[in-house]
Amino acid sequence: MRYTPLNIVLIIFAAAGFIAGYYGVPLLAAGCMFFIFIILLSRYWNHNAFSSFDINTGISKSHAEFDEEISFNVELINRKFLPLVWLKLEHRVDKNLVFSAGQLIRENISRSYNFLQDYLSLKWFERVKRKYMFRVRHRGLYFLGQGSIIFNGILGLHYNIKKISRKKCFIVYPRIVPVQFSVIEESQLFGSTPHRGWLHQDRLNRVGTRPYVAADAVRDINWKTSARHNRLETNIYQPSLNKEVHLFLNNIHSRLERQKLLEKQVLAAASLAERALRDDYSVGFYSNLIPVKGDERYFIKIKADDNPGQRDKIMSSLALVQNYYILKMNNLMSLNNPALKSGSAVILITDRVTEKLHRILYEYNKNYNLTVLYIGSQKPGEHKLSGIRELRVRGEGAWNEIQNLELVD
Repeated sequence: MRYTPLNIVLIIFAAAGFIAGYYGVPLLAAGCMFFIFIILLSRYWNHNAFSSFDINTGISKSHAEFDEEISFNVELINRKFLPLVWLKLEHRVDKNLVFSAGQLIRENISRSYNFLQDYLSLKWFERVKRKYMFRVRHRGLYFLGQGSIIFNGILGLHYNIKKISRKKCFIVYPRIVPVQFSVIEESQLFGSTPHRGWLHQDRLNRVGTRPYVAADAVRDINWKTSARHNRLETNIYQPSLNKEVHLFLNNIHSRLERQKLLEKQVLAAASLAERALRDDYSVGFYSNLIPVKGDERYFIKIKADDNPGQRDKIMSSLALVQNYYILKMNNLMSLNNPALKSGSAVILITDRVTEKLHRILYEYNKNYNLTVLYIGSQKPGEHKLSGIRELRVRGEGAWNEIQNLELVD
């Protein structure tokens, strides 16, 4: 036997009980035996507290909109006769997570995270579920899962802890605001886009199939798909003049100033991408800034498309972008120049235009509908780009104070 303080107490109570019984003091002997029983029961209870016990955690969404309500779900399962009381749930939570039940949050001033704390009890063979609702008011990649379940035991005599090591991650998209055009028309910025169906179809750009109808041409029947589905299927083609919008995000400010501007630039890129996708444009996104997820260091290149998953790709990249770049914007635009469709709309969101970037912008302006949108120290006209449309966002203030993205020259 190890001579721990509790074991010494057990020896003392056993000796006292034996002496009391020997000298004929039954009440004292019974009291000593009762305390010994409580201590042994507490030890047994503590030892078996987390046997046949499971805990599952989850998040209601892996991708969420800015300021959308999300739930952190916790499920505790007790699969034994021994009940569990005095359980304390403790989880690390990022300070950007705003929980509806604010009384459960314990502030941690010295760290970048707070603690979510709750107290629960489980009867024998019981399953308990808890939902903790919260909102996130900043884009980014977040983790939940580092936590523990603490069992204090009877009278606090013992202490047992079960770690929760399975991390759950989720991405919060950037804030999106309405786009207003004070000086130019939307068609000048994005280019005009036709409504689907009234133009000739591009037979080199098949995007899927649909059930055959009597008005369909025989040459449009997809015989392989028809055989697989056991019914006639017709090919679907994109319009031949489907317009593309390409967004380039650049930030070359000093490190301290760059983070302040980056959030405004991300908001502008997200809002413009949302507007273009909503109007059925094919949207591509490119940036020399590094995403925060993973250990790889790569620039962002999302080719133009209008499929349903394109918005998630673009918004996820914007959510993860951080203020470090590995490639200069003029080099990035040179690499992608041959891949863009002639006549496409190209919008460069930047804080300034360098001399080397001047040259590639003039090349782009020959083949594309180019716009330079300044968000930063440089204003349109400071270093005039002859023949290139230059815009800025009206108004000053932090990114979370902007209500409308109003573009002016």
